[in-house]
Amino acid sequence: MQDEVQDEVQDELRRIGQLLDAACYPVVRNGGLVVPGGPIIPPSTLGKESNHARTRKQASGASPSSPAARTRAPSWYGTPPRPSRAPVGPGASYPAAPLVRAELHRKFAGELEAVAQAYPGTRTWLDDDGMWAVAESSLLPGLSHKALFVIGIRFASGVVRGWGFWGTDAVGYEWIGPRHTNFPDGSICAFEPTDGTWTVWSPLVLLLDLYTLWAVRHLHLSTFGRWPGRQSVRYPYERMLELTHDEYCGCEKSSQLYGQCCKDSDQARTQIEEAIRFTLDMHGGIRRPPASICDFVRDRYRVPRPEEVFAWITPTT
Repeated sequence: MQDEVQDEVQDELRRIGQLLDAACYPVVRNGGLVVPGGPIIPPSTLGKESNHARTRKQASGASPSSPAARTRAPSWYGTPPRPSRAPVGPGASYPAAPLVRAELHRKFAGELEAVAQAYPGTRTWLDDDGMWAVAESSLLPGLSHKALFVIGIRFASGVVRGWGFWGTDAVGYEWIGPRHTNFPDGSICAFEPTDGTWTVWSPLVLLLDLYTLWAVRHLHLSTFGRWPGRQSVRYPYERMLELTHDEYCGCEKSSQLYGQCCKDSDQARTQIEEAIRFTLDMHGGIRRPPASICDFVRDRYRVPRPEEVFAWITPTT
Protein backbone atom coordinates (compact mmCIF):
# COMPACT_ATOMS: atom_id res chain seq x y z
CA MET A 1 0.00 0.00 0.00
CA GLN A 2 1.42 3.35 -1.00
CA ASP A 3 0.04 5.42 1.89
CA GLU A 4 -2.37 5.35 4.79
CA VAL A 5 -6.12 5.49 4.24
CA GLN A 6 -7.61 8.82 5.35
CA ASP A 7 -10.04 8.88 8.29
CA GLU A 8 -13.09 9.72 6.19
CA VAL A 9 -12.24 6.94 3.75
CA GLN A 10 -11.79 4.55 6.68
CA ASP A 11 -15.31 5.32 7.86
CA GLU A 12 -16.78 4.46 4.46
CA LEU A 13 -14.59 1.38 4.18
CA ARG A 14 -15.66 0.19 7.62
CA ARG A 15 -19.32 0.62 6.65
CA ILE A 16 -18.86 -1.38 3.45
CA GLY A 17 -17.11 -4.11 5.44
CA GLN A 18 -20.03 -4.31 7.85
CA LEU A 19 -22.46 -4.61 4.95
CA LEU A 20 -20.37 -7.36 3.36
CA ASP A 21 -20.42 -9.25 6.65
CA ALA A 22 -24.22 -9.06 6.43
CA ALA A 23 -24.07 -10.37 2.82
CA CYS A 24 -25.24 -7.00 1.48
CA TYR A 25 -23.26 -6.36 -1.68
CA PRO A 26 -22.20 -2.84 -2.73
CA VAL A 27 -22.91 -1.10 -6.02
CA VAL A 28 -20.03 -0.33 -8.37
CA ARG A 29 -20.38 2.95 -10.23
CA ASN A 30 -18.51 4.14 -13.30
CA GLY A 31 -14.81 4.56 -12.65
CA GLY A 32 -14.85 1.66 -10.20
CA LEU A 33 -16.32 3.66 -7.30
CA VAL A 34 -17.87 1.37 -4.69
CA VAL A 35 -20.85 2.63 -2.68
CA PRO A 36 -23.09 0.85 -0.17
CA GLY A 37 -26.22 -0.76 -1.56
CA GLY A 38 -27.68 -3.95 -2.89
CA PRO A 39 -29.76 -6.74 -1.38
CA ILE A 40 -28.95 -8.77 1.69
CA ILE A 41 -28.38 -12.34 0.51
CA PRO A 42 -29.14 -15.15 2.99
CA PRO A 43 -26.00 -17.17 3.84
CA SER A 44 -27.80 -20.37 2.81
CA THR A 45 -27.93 -19.16 -0.80
CA LEU A 46 -24.69 -17.25 -0.89
CA GLY A 47 -22.10 -18.17 -3.51
CA LYS A 48 -18.74 -18.01 -1.76
CA GLU A 49 -15.49 -16.70 -3.04
CA SER A 50 -12.84 -19.27 -3.85
CA ASN A 51 -9.18 -18.91 -3.06
CA HIS A 52 -7.87 -21.28 -5.74
CA ALA A 53 -8.18 -21.92 -9.46
CA ARG A 54 -8.21 -25.35 -11.12
CA THR A 55 -4.72 -26.52 -11.95
CA ARG A 56 -3.68 -29.43 -14.14
CA LYS A 57 -3.36 -31.60 -11.03
CA GLN A 58 -6.85 -30.65 -9.91
CA ALA A 59 -8.33 -31.15 -13.36
CA SER A 60 -7.09 -34.74 -13.33
CA GLY A 61 -9.25 -35.51 -10.32
CA ALA A 62 -6.94 -34.73 -7.40
CA SER A 63 -7.91 -32.18 -4.77
CA PRO A 64 -10.73 -30.17 -6.39
CA SER A 65 -10.18 -26.49 -5.77
CA SER A 66 -13.59 -25.58 -4.38
CA PRO A 67 -16.75 -27.00 -2.82
CA ALA A 68 -19.52 -28.25 -5.07
CA ALA A 69 -21.67 -25.59 -6.69
CA ARG A 70 -24.34 -24.23 -4.37
CA THR A 71 -27.72 -22.64 -4.96
CA ARG A 72 -27.17 -18.96 -5.73
CA ALA A 73 -29.10 -15.78 -5.30
CA PRO A 74 -29.36 -13.56 -8.40
CA SER A 75 -26.66 -10.93 -8.79
CA TRP A 76 -29.19 -8.10 -8.61
CA TYR A 77 -32.81 -7.29 -7.97
CA GLY A 78 -34.50 -4.72 -10.21
CA THR A 79 -32.69 -2.22 -12.39
CA PRO A 80 -30.20 0.08 -10.65
CA PRO A 81 -30.18 3.74 -11.73
CA ARG A 82 -27.42 4.74 -14.13
CA PRO A 83 -24.51 5.25 -13.96
CA SER A 84 -24.65 2.53 -11.29
CA ARG A 85 -24.50 -1.11 -12.27
CA ALA A 86 -25.82 -4.17 -10.51
CA PRO A 87 -24.64 -4.86 -6.96
CA VAL A 88 -21.63 -7.15 -7.08
CA GLY A 89 -22.61 -10.53 -5.67
CA PRO A 90 -23.32 -14.10 -6.72
CA GLY A 91 -24.77 -14.23 -10.23
CA ALA A 92 -26.54 -16.51 -12.65
CA SER A 93 -24.43 -18.60 -15.01
CA TYR A 94 -24.48 -18.08 -18.75
CA PRO A 95 -25.32 -20.82 -21.26
CA ALA A 96 -22.41 -22.87 -22.50
CA ALA A 97 -21.13 -22.04 -25.99
CA PRO A 98 -18.36 -23.40 -28.22
CA LEU A 99 -15.05 -21.78 -27.42
CA VAL A 100 -14.27 -20.55 -30.89
CA ARG A 101 -11.74 -17.80 -31.49
CA ALA A 102 -13.98 -15.89 -33.86
CA GLU A 103 -16.93 -15.92 -31.45
CA LEU A 104 -14.93 -14.68 -28.49
CA HIS A 105 -13.14 -12.09 -30.63
CA ARG A 106 -16.49 -10.76 -31.78
CA LYS A 107 -17.90 -10.84 -28.27
CA PHE A 108 -15.08 -8.88 -26.59
CA ALA A 109 -14.59 -6.47 -29.51
CA GLY A 110 -18.26 -5.60 -29.19
CA GLU A 111 -17.84 -4.77 -25.49
CA LEU A 112 -15.01 -2.25 -25.78
CA GLU A 113 -17.31 0.78 -25.85
CA ALA A 114 -19.16 -0.37 -22.71
CA VAL A 115 -15.86 -1.03 -20.93
CA ALA A 116 -14.56 2.43 -21.85
CA GLN A 117 -17.72 4.03 -20.47
CA ALA A 118 -17.69 2.02 -17.23
CA TYR A 119 -13.92 2.25 -16.68
CA PRO A 120 -12.65 5.37 -18.47
CA GLY A 121 -9.05 5.24 -19.59
CA THR A 122 -9.00 1.46 -20.07
CA ARG A 123 -6.42 0.38 -22.64
CA THR A 124 -6.91 -2.77 -24.71
CA TRP A 125 -4.76 -4.86 -27.03
CA LEU A 126 -6.89 -7.10 -29.27
CA ASP A 127 -5.90 -9.61 -31.96
CA ASP A 128 -7.23 -12.86 -33.38
CA ASP A 129 -5.77 -14.96 -30.56
CA GLY A 130 -6.78 -12.96 -27.51
CA MET A 131 -7.04 -9.69 -25.68
CA TRP A 132 -5.24 -7.80 -22.94
CA ALA A 133 -6.81 -4.97 -20.98
CA VAL A 134 -5.48 -2.56 -18.34
CA ALA A 135 -8.12 -0.76 -16.28
CA GLU A 136 -8.13 1.43 -13.16
CA SER A 137 -10.63 1.54 -10.31
CA SER A 138 -10.96 4.52 -7.98
CA LEU A 139 -12.52 2.21 -5.31
CA LEU A 140 -13.69 4.84 -2.80
CA PRO A 141 -14.29 8.61 -2.96
CA GLY A 142 -11.31 10.46 -1.50
CA LEU A 143 -8.89 7.53 -1.80
CA SER A 144 -5.52 8.84 -2.95
CA HIS A 145 -4.39 5.71 -4.77
CA LYS A 146 -6.13 3.39 -7.19
CA ALA A 147 -6.34 -0.27 -8.04
CA LEU A 148 -5.05 -1.27 -11.45
CA PHE A 149 -6.15 -4.52 -13.11
CA VAL A 150 -4.38 -6.39 -15.89
CA ILE A 151 -6.61 -8.91 -17.67
CA GLY A 152 -5.49 -11.49 -20.22
CA ILE A 153 -7.90 -13.58 -22.32
CA ARG A 154 -7.04 -16.50 -24.62
CA PHE A 155 -9.73 -16.98 -27.25
CA ALA A 156 -8.70 -20.52 -28.19
CA SER A 157 -9.22 -21.89 -24.68
CA GLY A 158 -11.49 -19.32 -23.07
CA VAL A 159 -9.04 -18.91 -20.19
CA VAL A 160 -9.20 -15.52 -18.45
CA ARG A 161 -6.77 -14.30 -15.81
CA GLY A 162 -6.45 -10.96 -14.01
CA TRP A 163 -3.89 -9.40 -11.69
CA GLY A 164 -4.36 -6.51 -9.28
CA PHE A 165 -1.92 -3.77 -8.30
CA TRP A 166 -2.03 -0.73 -6.01
CA GLY A 167 -0.64 2.58 -7.17
CA THR A 168 -0.39 5.01 -10.06
CA ASP A 169 2.11 5.77 -12.80
CA ALA A 170 3.51 8.58 -10.66
CA VAL A 171 4.28 6.51 -7.55
CA GLY A 172 4.69 3.03 -9.02
CA TYR A 173 2.79 -0.20 -8.47
CA GLU A 174 2.58 -2.89 -5.81
CA TRP A 175 0.97 -6.30 -6.34
CA ILE A 176 -2.28 -6.91 -4.44
CA GLY A 177 -1.93 -10.22 -2.64
CA PRO A 178 -1.17 -12.86 -1.63
CA ARG A 179 -4.53 -13.59 0.01
CA HIS A 180 -7.34 -14.61 -2.33
CA THR A 181 -5.07 -15.01 -5.31
CA ASN A 182 -4.38 -18.17 -7.27
CA PHE A 183 -1.41 -20.48 -6.92
CA PRO A 184 1.18 -20.13 -8.38
CA ASP A 185 0.69 -17.04 -10.58
CA GLY A 186 -0.86 -14.65 -8.03
CA SER A 187 -3.86 -13.93 -10.27
CA ILE A 188 -7.09 -12.59 -8.81
CA CYS A 189 -9.58 -15.05 -7.37
CA ALA A 190 -12.63 -12.88 -6.73
CA PHE A 191 -15.47 -15.40 -6.92
CA GLU A 192 -16.35 -19.09 -6.85
CA PRO A 193 -15.78 -20.36 -10.42
CA THR A 194 -18.18 -23.32 -10.09
CA ASP A 195 -21.05 -21.03 -9.11
CA GLY A 196 -21.21 -19.43 -12.54
CA THR A 197 -20.76 -15.96 -11.05
CA TRP A 198 -18.80 -15.04 -14.18
CA THR A 199 -17.83 -17.00 -17.29
CA VAL A 200 -15.96 -16.02 -20.42
CA TRP A 201 -19.37 -15.37 -22.05
CA SER A 202 -20.36 -12.86 -19.35
CA PRO A 203 -19.83 -9.09 -19.72
CA LEU A 204 -16.27 -7.92 -19.19
CA VAL A 205 -17.59 -4.94 -17.21
CA LEU A 206 -19.04 -7.38 -14.66
CA LEU A 207 -15.63 -9.01 -14.26
CA LEU A 208 -14.06 -5.60 -13.61
CA ASP A 209 -16.79 -4.90 -11.05
CA LEU A 210 -16.00 -8.18 -9.27
CA TYR A 211 -12.30 -7.34 -9.30
CA THR A 212 -13.09 -3.88 -7.91
CA LEU A 213 -14.99 -5.36 -4.97
CA TRP A 214 -12.13 -7.81 -4.40
CA ALA A 215 -9.72 -4.86 -4.22
CA VAL A 216 -11.97 -3.05 -1.74
CA ARG A 217 -11.91 -6.17 0.44
CA HIS A 218 -8.12 -6.16 0.24
CA LEU A 219 -8.14 -2.50 1.22
CA HIS A 220 -10.26 -3.41 4.25
CA LEU A 221 -7.81 -6.21 5.10
CA SER A 222 -4.77 -3.92 4.92
CA THR A 223 -6.54 -1.17 6.90
CA PHE A 224 -8.32 -3.16 9.62
CA GLY A 225 -6.49 -6.52 9.51
CA ARG A 226 -9.61 -8.47 8.61
CA TRP A 227 -11.20 -9.85 5.41
CA PRO A 228 -14.87 -8.74 5.27
CA GLY A 229 -17.66 -11.09 4.22
CA ARG A 230 -17.78 -14.77 3.29
CA GLN A 231 -14.80 -16.55 1.79
CA SER A 232 -13.66 -20.03 0.82
CA VAL A 233 -10.34 -21.35 2.13
CA ARG A 234 -10.49 -25.12 2.02
CA TYR A 235 -7.07 -26.09 3.39
CA PRO A 236 -6.80 -26.19 7.21
CA TYR A 237 -3.16 -25.14 7.06
CA GLU A 238 -3.99 -22.12 4.93
CA ARG A 239 -6.79 -21.12 7.29
CA MET A 240 -4.37 -21.25 10.21
CA LEU A 241 -1.84 -19.14 8.32
CA GLU A 242 -4.17 -16.45 7.08
CA LEU A 243 -7.52 -16.23 8.88
CA THR A 244 -8.15 -14.26 12.05
CA HIS A 245 -10.62 -15.55 14.63
CA ASP A 246 -13.19 -12.85 13.76
CA GLU A 247 -13.25 -13.51 9.99
CA TYR A 248 -15.81 -15.80 8.45
CA CYS A 249 -14.50 -19.34 8.27
CA GLY A 250 -13.41 -20.57 4.87
CA CYS A 251 -15.06 -23.97 5.18
CA GLU A 252 -18.56 -24.93 4.02
CA LYS A 253 -20.02 -23.45 7.23
CA SER A 254 -19.14 -19.96 6.12
CA SER A 255 -21.94 -18.33 8.12
CA GLN A 256 -19.78 -18.80 11.24
CA LEU A 257 -16.67 -16.94 12.27
CA TYR A 258 -13.41 -18.86 12.18
CA GLY A 259 -12.97 -18.68 15.96
CA GLN A 260 -16.40 -20.24 16.41
CA CYS A 261 -16.03 -22.81 13.64
CA CYS A 262 -12.84 -24.59 12.50
CA LYS A 263 -10.06 -22.85 14.43
CA ASP A 264 -9.85 -25.38 17.26
CA SER A 265 -10.13 -28.42 15.00
CA ASP A 266 -7.57 -26.97 12.59
CA GLN A 267 -5.08 -26.41 15.40
CA ALA A 268 -5.64 -29.95 16.68
CA ARG A 269 -4.41 -31.43 13.38
CA THR A 270 -0.85 -32.60 12.80
CA GLN A 271 0.73 -29.37 11.64
CA ILE A 272 3.61 -30.90 9.70
CA GLU A 273 1.33 -33.21 7.71
CA GLU A 274 -1.07 -30.37 6.90
CA ALA A 275 1.80 -28.11 5.84
CA ILE A 276 3.22 -30.79 3.53
CA ARG A 277 -0.18 -31.53 1.99
CA PHE A 278 -0.86 -27.85 1.37
CA THR A 279 2.60 -27.22 -0.07
CA LEU A 280 2.45 -30.17 -2.47
CA ASP A 281 -1.07 -29.40 -3.70
CA MET A 282 -0.52 -25.67 -4.08
CA HIS A 283 2.66 -25.44 -6.15
CA GLY A 284 4.92 -25.05 -3.13
CA GLY A 285 2.53 -22.61 -1.48
CA ILE A 286 4.05 -19.68 -3.38
CA ARG A 287 2.01 -17.00 -5.14
CA ARG A 288 3.53 -14.24 -7.24
CA PRO A 289 2.65 -12.62 -10.58
CA PRO A 290 4.79 -13.58 -13.60
CA ALA A 291 7.65 -11.23 -14.38
CA SER A 292 6.09 -10.41 -17.75
CA ILE A 293 2.96 -9.14 -16.02
CA CYS A 294 4.96 -6.89 -13.69
CA ASP A 295 6.96 -5.55 -16.65
CA PHE A 296 3.74 -4.90 -18.56
CA VAL A 297 2.28 -2.95 -15.64
CA ARG A 298 5.33 -0.70 -15.55
CA ASP A 299 5.79 0.04 -19.26
CA ARG A 300 2.54 -1.03 -21.06
CA TYR A 301 4.75 -1.82 -24.02
CA ARG A 302 5.38 -5.51 -24.60
CA VAL A 303 2.20 -7.58 -24.31
CA PRO A 304 3.00 -10.80 -22.37
CA ARG A 305 3.31 -13.93 -24.47
CA PRO A 306 0.73 -16.66 -23.70
CA GLU A 307 3.40 -19.24 -22.86
CA GLU A 308 4.74 -16.87 -20.18
CA VAL A 309 1.38 -16.61 -18.43
CA PHE A 310 -1.09 -19.36 -19.31
CA ALA A 311 1.10 -22.42 -19.79
CA TRP A 312 0.24 -24.04 -16.44
CA ILE A 313 -3.55 -23.56 -16.67
CA THR A 314 -6.01 -26.22 -17.78
CA PRO A 315 -9.13 -24.61 -19.29
CA THR A 316 -12.18 -24.94 -17.03
CA THR A 317 -14.81 -23.01 -19.00
